[in-house]
Amino acid sequence: MTKRERVILVVMSLVVAYGAYALFFSSPPKGTSKYGGSRSSELNKLITELTVGLTKEGPTETDIYIIEKAESKWVKDPFCEKKISVVKEREEASKAEAKAEAEAEVLPEVTFSYSGYMQMGDRKIAIVDGMEYEIGEEIGPGGFIIRAIYPNKVVIGIKGKEEEITVPLVEEVL
Repeated sequence: MTKRERVILVVMSLVVAYGAYALFFSSPPKGTSKYGGSRSSELNKLITELTVGLTKEGPTETDIYIIEKAESKWVKDPFCEKKISVVKEREEASKAEAKAEAEAEVLPEVTFSYSGYMQMGDRKIAIVDGMEYEIGEEIGPGGFIIRAIYPNKVVIGIKGKEEEITVPLVEEVL
């Protein structure tokens, strides 16, 4: 056994011996509480006075009114009006959307993939479906043209119509 291990064993045995002495042989400390004996008795006296005073006085008029109102049945739910208005707003919005969809011409089902943006001076180039296009160029045979190019989206329209499709930039993270 090395010198270091012996020192550790001696210190450890002293700590264990002191712990055993403190646990079994020493008496609990005599004295009063943390705040002193008089402070503790004052606190007990205050609690007693408050308890006696509350039981003698009884509830006030305000307390009685609050208890009566809490026990009575509500005539109407104060939150019900808001719930109804929210439901009505949602119904009106869905009706408006359905009406707008029915009135609008349906664009042909076409998907585009905007995957790149380049700008050289005033010239902007968008990479749509793997091909490079500038503003005004026609995309494929469907009559679609590039109306606007932005770094984060491209606006595609149908030749001769007002409808537009906004296609966001798709960035692939490797």
